[in-house]
Amino acid sequence: MSLTYTKDSTNVDIVMDNIRHTQDPRRTKNENHCVLLTTGSLNPVHKSHVLSLIQAKQYLEQQYHFRVLAGYLSPTQDSYVKEKLRSNHIPSEHRIRMCEEAIKEANVQDWICVDKAECKATGFVDFPGVCIQLRRYINDIVVYSQGLVTRPIRLIYVCGLDHFNKCSDVLLLARNEYGVAVIYRPGYEENKIQTVVNPNIFYVPINDENKKSLTDVSSSLIRQKLQNGESCDSLTYKSVLEYLKLLKN
Repeated sequence: MSLTYTKDSTNVDIVMDNIRHTQDPRRTKNENHCVLLTTGSLNPVHKSHVLSLIQAKQYLEQQYHFRVLAGYLSPTQDSYVKEKLRSNHIPSEHRIRMCEEAIKEANVQDWICVDKAECKATGFVDFPGVCIQLRRYINDIVVYSQGLVTRPIRLIYVCGLDHFNKCSDVLLLARNEYGVAVIYRPGYEENKIQTVVNPNIFYVPINDENKKSLTDVSSSLIRQKLQNGESCDSLTYKSVLEYLKLLKN
């Protein structure tokens, strides 16, 4: 299924602004540019969704000398989430708003934003298709229309270790114009990611000491804790929790 990309659905200005905000325009033309994308129900968004983009950006820039121009949170299309979560489904307009609030509270709005094209689609679009179509839209504007850079911008898909382990389609993106950044999640096996030999798959490392102190965060855990009247302050953002309270009233 084709996605519809417009100025209203997808913020490409954030990419162009970050290209222009360079001290050396000649160097910018030939840099190894990329954007990051993470998808999911985001029902609701939590701290690890945003932190995964931040961790991937830091690692890719420090270790591989990428220049990360933007990071996109892309909530999944409504009918798919509703079928999957039933009464726990949060409509897309509210999931978008909570993502926007989370980005603002994390103070990363200069490079992270919400892409609305996927969740506004008439039917479900799997993540490889979202990656391909978003990259094409960004390059059509930034490279081929505006000419701000000479080389096409890569899109690197950011996902958790759990998603990498269970979904073989991730490997479809392990090619030069794309890439996959895999973020460690506690409780999931590392055997598969540690044996993959592919220059387009990037495993964002974490030392053994930090692994011990990490606790897993998920939207389902947040929903469960809220239903039980438990605190979720460590799992998601205050602004997201306040928004969820408004939805209940």
